[in-house]
Amino acid sequence: MKPYKPMAGLSGAEHSGIVRDVFSSIHDEYDFLNRFLSLRRDVYWRKRASESAGDIGQNRCLDLATGTADLALDLAAGNPRASVVAADLSVEMLDRARAKVNRLGLENRISLAACDAQNLPFPPSCFDAATIAFGIRNIPDRACALREIRRVLRAGGRIIVLEMGLPGNRALRKVYRTYLVRILPALARPFTRNTAAYRYLADSTVNFPEPAAFCGELVDAGFTGIKTVPLTFGAVNLYTGHKGESNSG
Repeated sequence: MKPYKPMAGLSGAEHSGIVRDVFSSIHDEYDFLNRFLSLRRDVYWRKRASESAGDIGQNRCLDLATGTADLALDLAAGNPRASVVAADLSVEMLDRARAKVNRLGLENRISLAACDAQNLPFPPSCFDAATIAFGIRNIPDRACALREIRRVLRAGGRIIVLEMGLPGNRALRKVYRTYLVRILPALARPFTRNTAAYRYLADSTVNFPEPAAFCGELVDAGFTGIKTVPLTFGAVNLYTGHKGESNSG
């Protein structure tokens, strides 16, 4: 594991390399640390994202940055006739996802794909919904990824983005920032050899756009009807929208 390099001033290639290195090194501890460090709120956050997808029916959903497929599994559970493509850049994460999918007997409904969200290997208009939980901040070129998501969604298809944020309340923001930057890496230290991963979590969260700015990015990418729901005092935000029909693609 290379020494952690802060995000400020990173090139796209450097950013991608750090993300791949970070998540490939913590796949064994990933699920446990998600539950532990969030006090199991991550389960609730993903459930809200899954519910926001609505009734997919017999259609297809794409879950990007799937990690170990927790959100993909929620989507499959909530839509028993739908199929889900769970995609991630990290092969190691997908190996963990595959074990969970197979253990639950869902390999016929959840397929796994190793791919980059900035260059999706899917034809246009082939999904009815697309989700990405705690992953959009890890993509160097968000605008490119959002355009790719729009391209693979059918007209009117739904986008759901779940992402870390900072509370709007000044006092809470200060406390939460301290937790992210100082306390969280210390809590993770006994359970992982790569505490740099949790320095990256803090860094990427602090540098992610405020909700209004990210909503603007969604609009610029061609999504309409954008809504933001702050969860747990704004520590996480749930963004939803639809593929607009004003742009080509």
